[in-house]
Amino acid sequence: ALTYYLNKRLIRGFMKDWISKFRARKTRQREKRGGFSSSSAPLNENPLLALLIAFCTLAAALFTIRIESLLVSTFDAQFLPGILADGLFLLVGLLAVVLFLLVEKPAVLRNNSRVLLLSLISLLTLIPGKILSHLSTSVDWMSPGVAQALLPFALAPLLATILIDSTAGIAVGVWNSLALSLGATASLPFFLSGILATAVTAFLGRQVRKRAQ
Repeated sequence: ALTYYLNKRLIRGFMKDWISKFRARKTRQREKRGGFSSSSAPLNENPLLALLIAFCTLAAALFTIRIESLLVSTFDAQFLPGILADGLFLLVGLLAVVLFLLVEKPAVLRNNSRVLLLSLISLLTLIPGKILSHLSTSVDWMSPGVAQALLPFALAPLLATILIDSTAGIAVGVWNSLALSLGATASLPFFLSGILATAVTAFLGRQVRKRAQ
C-alpha cells in the first residue's frame, strides 16, 4: 500500500510539472505571435507602401510632362539627358516636399490613404495643365500668356487644403508648380505663378475650412 501511494504521488507530481511546462510553453508562443503581429505595421501606415506611392507619383509626373518626347521623339542625343534632368528636378522637389511635411505635418506621411490622396490630386491637375501647355507651345492654338492664365495652379492646393489641411495644400501646390513649369519648358514665370497661387489658395482654403468646422 505504501508503494502504491508513493507511485501515485510521483505520477501526479510528474503530470503536474508536465502540464505546467506545457501551459508555459503555449503562453510564450502566444506572446511571440502577438508581438510579431503588433510589430508589423498596418497597411495604412506601412512606410514601404508610402515609398511606392511616392515613386509612382514621380514616374507618372515625369511621363506626363515628357509625354511628347516619349511618344514622338526620335531618341536623339538630347533625349536621355533631358529626361534625366527633368527626373532629377522632380526628385529634388519631391524630397523637399517630403521634408517640409516631415517637419510641419508628419501625420500626413504616416497615413498612406492621405499620401495616395495627395498623389491623385497632383496627377489630376497635372494632366489638364500639360494639355494647356502643349496647346500654347507645340500646337500654337493659344498664346503662352493665355495658357499661363488658364493653368490650374490653384486647383491642387485648394483640394488638398479642404480635404486635409493647408500644410498639405502648400506641399502639393509647390510640387505641382515645379512639375508644370518643367512641362512648360522650364519656365520660371510659370513656377512663380504657381507659388503665388499656392500661397493665396492655401490661405483662403484654410479660412473656408475653419468656417466649415
